[in-house]
Amino acid sequence: MKRGITLAILIFTFFILQSTVVQGIRLGGVVPNLTVILVTSTAFFRGKTTGLLTGFFCGLFSDFFFGDILGFYAVTYMCIGYLCGFATREFYDFDLKLPLLLIAASDLAYGMIVYWCLFMMRSRMNVSFYLLRIILPEVIYTTVAAVVVYRILYLINEKLTADETKRGGYFA
Repeated sequence: MKRGITLAILIFTFFILQSTVVQGIRLGGVVPNLTVILVTSTAFFRGKTTGLLTGFFCGLFSDFFFGDILGFYAVTYMCIGYLCGFATREFYDFDLKLPLLLIAASDLAYGMIVYWCLFMMRSRMNVSFYLLRIILPEVIYTTVAAVVVYRILYLINEKLTADETKRGGYFA
């Protein structure tokens, strides 16, 4: 229960930060994608199902407020969360290499899916422009931001896990 409420607060907070505060730290026309960081980290900590659900609700917020097609971002983030959940077995304390690699790969996949579905399908075929000017700079910026954000999410996860262990299980 506590984890679910915390996750709902995190989803809402990250969405608000993504759509307001983070827009003020735009570099070269790109901003870090906090939503990808949250979905990937949650999937990495808790597995496929939690990653899928986190991705669904993060994407649903994006669909309602920014999307042209209802469900596009929800499905995209769900896929990212589900696939990143497979790496849960590789979770080791505070090692940043795998999570940062997952976050970078997730943001790259997100950028390519958005390009392919929203731009290329409308005959905007300049893939090198989008890749070099938008997608890769966003991947780099998101990965750098993830160094700080991931540590915060890690500490929150550790606190929730300790509380669950003390109470006697996940559903206590």
